[in-house]
Amino acid sequence: MQIRIKDMQRLKLFCFITFLIAIMFIQNKWTYSYDYPKTESIVISSGDSLWGIATRYKTDEVDTRRFVQIIKEINMLSTSEIFEGQELKIPIHLAKN
Repeated sequence: MQIRIKDMQRLKLFCFITFLIAIMFIQNKWTYSYDYPKTESIVISSGDSLWGIATRYKTDEVDTRRFVQIIKEINMLSTSEIFEGQELKIPIHLAKN
């Protein structure tokens, strides 16, 4: 099977766009896969919510909304929906000792 390239400019443009898309995906993965230095893993029980977990684990200095957002970021959650048996990481440096 022989492939004949008719338009080198189109090939270069296609390769460049493909490269940019690949970089965007890699950058997105690196941005959202960071890990806090110290985390504790918890298992979700029946009736738990992110708000309840944040209220239970955060210190008084941390806003509950911000703590919920941090939990979502660490665990790469796009929504606040969690399930019984699910394991979540909680940042210890922001949590009660």
